[in-house]
Amino acid sequence: MSFSWNGINEDMGFQTLSPEAKFAALRISQQLLLGCTLSEIVHSKEDTLSLFDLFKDEAYMLAEKEGRFCVVLKEGSLPEDMLKAVFHTNYLYWLETNVAWLKPKNFVEDCMPGGMLQLSLDYTQREFNHVKNDSQKGWLSFQFLDILTKELDYIEKDKESFIHEFSEVN
Repeated sequence: MSFSWNGINEDMGFQTLSPEAKFAALRISQQLLLGCTLSEIVHSKEDTLSLFDLFKDEAYMLAEKEGRFCVVLKEGSLPEDMLKAVFHTNYLYWLETNVAWLKPKNFVEDCMPGGMLQLSLDYTQREFNHVKNDSQKGWLSFQFLDILTKELDYIEKDKESFIHEFSEVN
């Protein structure tokens, strides 16, 4: 017996990501730069102020530059903040892939209400707190993260065969 839910397949108790989810994870891992400096991302006062204003309540800042997801970690950030930044990156990737009319423009516009960074941060703040609260109530959220980590390790070790496997499925 097997079933699929949100890109996760389970077959006789063994859980694995679907080929589509693996491909998305591969793309995100190739585009994610965790631990950037602010000066690597922004080059104007307006961009800097926009990002600081949007991420004032977070221990990280996320921006897209030249097709890369760049994460700046604020001093004193915790592993949970890094996880939240990666969660945010995943949703930003999903938006870019699935919402045709919503594309990154520039930092100032993306940080404004209705902008890509503002919309994705709003979603991330709401949904990450649900995941965190559910995990504290005994849900298996962090077991899912363990599965995801193992799948990402598998993908990273053997990218070429994974890309070949994915292209055969599609």
